[in-house]
Amino acid sequence: MLIQKLVQYAAQTPDLADADPYFEKKPVRWLVVITPMGGFDHLLRLGDERRGREEHVPRKVGANAGGVATFATDNPRFVLGYAEGEDARGKAASDLTAFAALTAAAARAHPEVADFQAAAAFYADAEAVVAARQAAAEAKVKDGDRLALALSSANYVPLFATPAGRSFWREHRQAEDAARRQEDVALCLSCGGALPPVPTGGKLMGVPDGQPSGTSLVSFDKDSFTSYGWEQNKNAAMCVDCSRAFTGALNHLLDRGNGRRITEGGAAFTFWSDVGGGGDDLVQCLNDPEAEHAKVVLTAARTSVLPNQAPDARLYALGLRGNGGRAVVVDWFEQKLAEAYANLAAWFDDLKVNLLFDEVEKGVTWAHAGDHSRDQRLWALCLATVREAKEVSPRTPAALVRAALRGDPLPLAIAEACIRRLPLDGFGDFFAPARVGLIRCTLNRRNPEGRQLMPGLDPDNDDQAYLCGRLFATLEAVQYAGVGDVGASVVDRFYGKASTAPALVFGQLLTLAQSHLGAIPNDGQRVNLDRELSGIVAQLGVSFPRTLTLEEQGRFAIGYYHQKAYRYAEIKRRRDERAAAAASNGNQEDHDNG
Repeated sequence: MLIQKLVQYAAQTPDLADADPYFEKKPVRWLVVITPMGGFDHLLRLGDERRGREEHVPRKVGANAGGVATFATDNPRFVLGYAEGEDARGKAASDLTAFAALTAAAARAHPEVADFQAAAAFYADAEAVVAARQAAAEAKVKDGDRLALALSSANYVPLFATPAGRSFWREHRQAEDAARRQEDVALCLSCGGALPPVPTGGKLMGVPDGQPSGTSLVSFDKDSFTSYGWEQNKNAAMCVDCSRAFTGALNHLLDRGNGRRITEGGAAFTFWSDVGGGGDDLVQCLNDPEAEHAKVVLTAARTSVLPNQAPDARLYALGLRGNGGRAVVVDWFEQKLAEAYANLAAWFDDLKVNLLFDEVEKGVTWAHAGDHSRDQRLWALCLATVREAKEVSPRTPAALVRAALRGDPLPLAIAEACIRRLPLDGFGDFFAPARVGLIRCTLNRRNPEGRQLMPGLDPDNDDQAYLCGRLFATLEAVQYAGVGDVGASVVDRFYGKASTAPALVFGQLLTLAQSHLGAIPNDGQRVNLDRELSGIVAQLGVSFPRTLTLEEQGRFAIGYYHQKAYRYAEIKRRRDERAAAAASNGNQEDHDNG
């Protein structure tokens, strides 16, 4: 399936279609438009005054040799038996016969293709051909003009340019090549044709950790990889054209200049659709969702209105990494393109958390404390799971991409990595919003029917682990308000035990909190913190959990982060209110004095 989709991509990409051995770019000047029943409709001129319309037409075998026809397009002698000069008219009859015979052969080989039947019926009707020839004479068609058949019911798409037309020409040429070479043939695993298999495939360039000289997606370079005495790639037979097409398609997709590649964790991920486009938008959304174009795409995705996208368009996603001379498939999936965009919008929403501090990068403030975090970039999510970039496993970006585009749950290992990093790097670390967001997304998607963790504080959430996290954040605030910065806070000393075995430490911490409360000089602050402690303890009940599972440790971390972020936001709100009130009073005094 992967190879077939890459071959399809090569066929629909102009840069790659140019390299097709059976097609070449040529200007088509006229369309001979026929009816679905095979009658002549009219002659349609293409292009401008100087040149016809560029098309990828079937490549002629033997250049302009007489009697050698191409499918559904050629000069006037072949298509209509028409020629301006006397010299050319002598060959017109035989050329028209060869052209009509090839058209009839296509209709016999594929009776299910109605367009082929119409074309065969046209050449079987001598009067229809004569009418078309007369129209060519009246339009002064030149001997060097290229004509092509098209059906009036097919929006004037040349017959050779339809999927069926291109497929027939390839199978016709491949059969001719096989007969000429008289080589062993095998069924191509991509197109299904009985053709000579290519012994070795082409090289892929730019695969991470692959050899600089290139890597192979399909390779049998050792005896232990072969079967039944077959050599090299005959063990996975593929014709030369399909091999060339899928290799060219992958190299095109992996080209960094095409905007359809993301490289993370030692793997390259690339995206494309069966209607063209799509992949570059997704890459930008994953790489930089705050970019202007990405915002437009995500806004459209959230409203389920995507411009210029066919409703049934399919998205294809492939992840590759190198292993010496081989390219290893890290991930491969397909789905509806519209669903991928909708899932991507939901992905960013699932990662949202209320910020503990302003989100600042390179001197730019992207979001303020208390607000939602910005849409997280793929590279930041990958780095949030590790200490150093070199530690990112290819499995991590593969899991993230799949979750983002397919809406799949994240592996619990993602949350586990973030749970471990949070206390080590701090909840105020640059990657903390990404870590908390990944924990939230992982837990919510693993338990879609349960209570969902919100981006910010949820005072009605009575989950024991979540409440323990909130309580721990309040105990930290009580200590700081009572005795200030003492070097080793309750978080530094007790976070590990509190988040895994609450019953071991919370009794001690609550006793310690009473002395800290008594040391708080501000009566209002003391009362508020005491009320907060009492309220959370009342929700918890009479006892603390003895141990917390990994998922419960994640809810503990989020409860701690939520409570802390909420407090900081409230402090900022009250400070802003006081500043606004002071400014208002000052303005009033100035007015009174004036």
